[in-house]
Amino acid sequence: MGDTDAAFADFSTLIEMDPYYTDYLCERAKISRLAGDFAGALADYDRAVQLTPPFPELYYNRGTAKAALGDVAGALADFSFVLDIVISRVLRLGMLPVERPLIFCQGGYGRFEAAESAALR
Repeated sequence: MGDTDAAFADFSTLIEMDPYYTDYLCERAKISRLAGDFAGALADYDRAVQLTPPFPELYYNRGTAKAALGDVAGALADFSFVLDIVISRVLRLGMLPVERPLIFCQGGYGRFEAAESAALR
């Protein structure tokens, strides 16, 4: 995966420079999660949730960190929120409710964006 310590330090520096830019928090959380530091990941995901409008990826990722820490109820709440968002998009865009969560799990969010753009045309 490369030098995760350096990447973590770089994102920490970026967060110090701009603590309200949620992409930095999410990237550092992803590094923490991959390194097995689920508590660190959860702290960054929680902060990002406070700063940004709800988007499913953030809640899904936070749910995986909560599940890894044994917070089953918290994980289920986040996963349920993801489904609520997906269902509302299904009603607006006519997409199947399973498409988006499956794409998240497979790490292919870019494919979803292309499908969503096509659906809006």
